[in-house]
Amino acid sequence: WDLVKHFRMEHVMKGLELEIPFLAHCPKIIISAKTGRNLPRLFPLFDTVLASLSQRIPTHKLNKALMGWMQQYHAPMIHGRRLRIYYMAQIDVRPPQFVLFVNSPLLMDASYKRYITNQLRSTFAFEGVPFILTLRGKESKARPQPSSDSPSTLDRDVSAVAHVIENLEDNDVF
Repeated sequence: WDLVKHFRMEHVMKGLELEIPFLAHCPKIIISAKTGRNLPRLFPLFDTVLASLSQRIPTHKLNKALMGWMQQYHAPMIHGRRLRIYYMAQIDVRPPQFVLFVNSPLLMDASYKRYITNQLRSTFAFEGVPFILTLRGKESKARPQPSSDSPSTLDRDVSAVAHVIENLEDNDVF
């Protein structure tokens, strides 16, 4: 800032917002090492970001907020199917990690994920903190595998056929 002349701080901040929109959630302070301008604001900001980094949100609060977000803006339809979000939980801190339990992760488009992320940041004051948001889909219901103790269906069918063949008399017709 000391080397930049004839610029207003508001214009610099606006330029930062336009040039690096992916850092919109990060706090920004323009400081001057020469004059000490805004230096006293720097360390309290570090404390705020550190507190946000360590923040843990209870699952019931996350889900109550999630219901409101979903009512405000519904997930889009993709290939005739709509994303269903069952619930959200925070699974870690530093960085905060959240998992969304959904019907199919393929139905979450980038814009809706960004919407959930932005709502999460603003509702729970995750200022300046990166976090991880993952999706977990429903497990597909696979057929149960037969145990090694019980005979398979094929083995039972073969033994039944063998039993019928053994009991056939010569005059029986196939």
